[in-house]
Amino acid sequence: MPLLERLWRNLQFRVNFLFATALLLSLAAVLAVFLLFGKDMLVERDRKLVEQTGALVVAELEAQLTHAETLVQSIASAATAVPLSSESLNQLLYQQLADSQYPEFITGGGIWPEPGMLVPGIERASLFWGRDVEGELQFFDDYNQADEPAYSRTEWYVPVRYLKARHCYWSRAYADPYTLVPMVTCSAPVRRQGVFWGVATVDVKLAGMTAFLGQRLADIGGYGVLLDRNESLIALPQLADGRIAAIALTDRTGVDYRQIWLDGDFKPLHQMMQQQLKVHQDKPRQRLQSKLLAQSDDIDQHEAMQIADYLLTHVGAGHSGVLPTQTLMLSDDPLLSERAQVSLISLPHAGWLLAVVVPDRVAVANADRLAFQGMAALVGAVLLGLLLVGYQVQNTLVVPLKSMIRRLRISGAEPVRLNEDAGFELGQLAQAYNQQQQALQASQAVINESRLCLQSMMDTATDGIVTLDPAGHILEINPSAAQLLGDGAECLRGTDFCQFFSCEAQVTVVEGLEQIINAQQQRISQLEAVMRQPAMPLYIELSMSGWQAAGRSHITVFMRDITERKTAEQRVHYMATRDSLTGLYNRYQLAERLATGLKVAQRHAQKLAVLFIDLDHFKDVNDRLGHQAGDQLLMGVAERLLLSRRAEDSVARLGGDEFAVVLQDIQQTGDASATAEQIVQSLLQPFWIEGQACHIGASVGITLYPDNAGSAEELLKQADSAMYLAKAEGRNTWRFYAPEQHQKQQQRRHMLAELAEAISRQQLVLFYQPMLQASNADPRCAPVSFEALLRWQHPGFGTVSPMLLVPLAEEAGLMADIGHWVLEQACAQLAQWQNEGLGLCQLSVNVSAQQLQQGDFETGLRRLLGNYQLSAEQIRLEITESLLISEGCAEQMHRLDELGATLAIDDFGTGYSSLSYLQRFPVGVIKLDRSFVDGVEDSGSSQTICQAVISLAHSLGMEVVAEGVETQMQQQMLQQMGCDQLQGNLFTPAIPAEQAIQWLQAYRRGPANTVQAMGWHN
Repeated sequence: MPLLERLWRNLQFRVNFLFATALLLSLAAVLAVFLLFGKDMLVERDRKLVEQTGALVVAELEAQLTHAETLVQSIASAATAVPLSSESLNQLLYQQLADSQYPEFITGGGIWPEPGMLVPGIERASLFWGRDVEGELQFFDDYNQADEPAYSRTEWYVPVRYLKARHCYWSRAYADPYTLVPMVTCSAPVRRQGVFWGVATVDVKLAGMTAFLGQRLADIGGYGVLLDRNESLIALPQLADGRIAAIALTDRTGVDYRQIWLDGDFKPLHQMMQQQLKVHQDKPRQRLQSKLLAQSDDIDQHEAMQIADYLLTHVGAGHSGVLPTQTLMLSDDPLLSERAQVSLISLPHAGWLLAVVVPDRVAVANADRLAFQGMAALVGAVLLGLLLVGYQVQNTLVVPLKSMIRRLRISGAEPVRLNEDAGFELGQLAQAYNQQQQALQASQAVINESRLCLQSMMDTATDGIVTLDPAGHILEINPSAAQLLGDGAECLRGTDFCQFFSCEAQVTVVEGLEQIINAQQQRISQLEAVMRQPAMPLYIELSMSGWQAAGRSHITVFMRDITERKTAEQRVHYMATRDSLTGLYNRYQLAERLATGLKVAQRHAQKLAVLFIDLDHFKDVNDRLGHQAGDQLLMGVAERLLLSRRAEDSVARLGGDEFAVVLQDIQQTGDASATAEQIVQSLLQPFWIEGQACHIGASVGITLYPDNAGSAEELLKQADSAMYLAKAEGRNTWRFYAPEQHQKQQQRRHMLAELAEAISRQQLVLFYQPMLQASNADPRCAPVSFEALLRWQHPGFGTVSPMLLVPLAEEAGLMADIGHWVLEQACAQLAQWQNEGLGLCQLSVNVSAQQLQQGDFETGLRRLLGNYQLSAEQIRLEITESLLISEGCAEQMHRLDELGATLAIDDFGTGYSSLSYLQRFPVGVIKLDRSFVDGVEDSGSSQTICQAVISLAHSLGMEVVAEGVETQMQQQMLQQMGCDQLQGNLFTPAIPAEQAIQWLQAYRRGPANTVQAMGWHN
């Protein structure tokens, strides 16, 4: 034991011992990692190499099979295009087979028509060429003999009927009846004019398949087994004289190795491959199985299911470029008599399964060899390192250090000068020691002076200064710090510094002190903390720095009161990020939070939704109850939105009655729609403002990241667009962003912006369509009236019809101005035609609700009639049926009737008014809607409605005008019903004023042939 202690005190022994221990531990760790993981990785790598060998074998086999498929597709395609004659098809077939690059592989081929397809009435009229023993192509007509089985019901023919174009069918393996050579047939459908016409075939010789696999796998000591989809052997090896050799499957005098495959030692491999070829049965496969059994003579039930699975799965899938491979292990292979690796490789388009069997020791032996070499190299490195380290430590460190230690021991407490001529690093150490001794003596006086100066600075400093020990207890404290901590300096010494801060701030302060003590940071600045105060919070800014004295660590903390500044910052931040009325985030803070949320969603592959909310009917509440009530309503909306969100979601008021919600980390699209529905339903509930129940609603637009956009600005625009779509579809609902709807809205907004200038830019024009008497009156004297129809000739969008123009004008609040312009232009045109003596009896003008509701419509009409010297009877005012139920409409209509104007109900039958309104209002004309006129020819209900309206109008003393007359049959039926006037494209569509005059002049000329040429029929 004393010997071990003396050795351990020896520096050289300890360095060598520790170095050797570290190397040995490293060696043990490396070996353990290698044995646990590295060896398995090497074994797995070598096994992958074995799989790659199998893949190369399959690649060669695939090339030959692909050639056969290409050839049969070429024959099928050519057979579709050539003239339908035996000579042409036979010459085509011979040429295709003769041009084959693999005559030793392609042994023959044929064209097999459906019964009666090639020669009418002849069931068997096939064409087949095969190679003889010398490899020359010979024509065979044996399959067309009566004693031969019908080829149209064979296994290689029937399944082709269910193939799609550009697909091939590989038959079962069989022995050629003439040469006894193992064969397989590749078939493809021939379709002429889209109808199944027959089958094209190519026969592939398999006699050399076993030898081919044996040659390719001999280098790695393995063998291969090849099965078709019916589990029939195509290639199987045997063990002869200690070597794996090929089995002649067609050798009838030898051993029946097929039976050995089924019942002998190959049983484990057989079961493994059989499991891989197992077919999943379902109704589509069973239906196809039944069809195959009914149409063929040489397919049993099991094979029919195999073929059905092949047709529905492998043929339909096509070639993917990567063949399905499965690697398994055999504990005791019958031929190798050892553990073996089995790679099962599927050839889907042929329905074959290849098993590549290789000894597992090929991979394991290589890994063992590399493991032994690695261990030997590491042990050698450890021994060599020990020798080198021991030599260097003895000469460069141990001897010089012992010399210095002896001199220091002899000197005692007196200063000593060490020898600076030792080794380079030790010499520098001695020199530094000598200089340090001199500096210590010179700086002792300076230290005493500095102590006095430091004490004076601490006593007079306005910032608090505290010195702490490593445990966080106060060692020294100046008066300013004592005042902040709320006690005297003597009472505070020795107390825990962190106890004076709030619970949240204590964690931050403790972490900062630990970082200084552990030397993770030398200085920490501007650390904010809150003091534990009974009243208002006191904010302190801390700066910490660590230093050493007498072998002990100390920390100096500077404290500054920042309460006033912090309070101001919080107030400014709240005002900058919050809506002043509701306290929600404002538009700018929402954009910042949305940008942050997008970064989080992108980093974690999450979805994010933006909801744009616009209140419905808020303006009505604001106008009815005042702005103060409106503000209370907005605050109530904010409260309900906050209740509808999750903790991680953001709610903001964008301005006015617009709000937005950002839904972070939604799992599916339905989450966003569910939240939107919850918001819509919550805002439908009444708000109680000043004792009154206020009912509003909300239209919500939804857009998603990353489905729709990736930027915050674009998401907000899309959500806004989706909100307008929700408003357009009835309000009080939500809609997702749709690009096509957004484009329509952009176009609609652009048109709204330009509509205000349309009148000044002279883009609005009036078209005119005549209304003719339905009776067989003489056109030369029959009264004719026109309807003025508004059109907007936009330079970019073309001619805009009233169906789009009127809703735009009503939305923009311009309908009254545009309606006044239309009425004035119509009066001016009618006055011009009257001065020209054209004999027009009346002009119809459409009047909107906004015009009538202004209250001064009658006054304006009187002024226009006076300006253009027209009578009120010459103007027919057409109003929609919905105006009849609006408040204040009756009085306005009676005043217009007293003026002498004729009032007509436009689009009668499509509104919501009852027939009782016809008695209450002074209506003179009913315009039958075109929807009833369209169905009058073939709809009994439309005929009944038209007849009833005409009869009702006549009984009330009103005239009836039928709109949208397009055919002569409609004209005749309406005449028979007693309709007064007809209007529609049968006579002429709406046309400009100049063309309307030309049409009227042609109509007035009178002869029947002229009238018929212009579209009028007696």
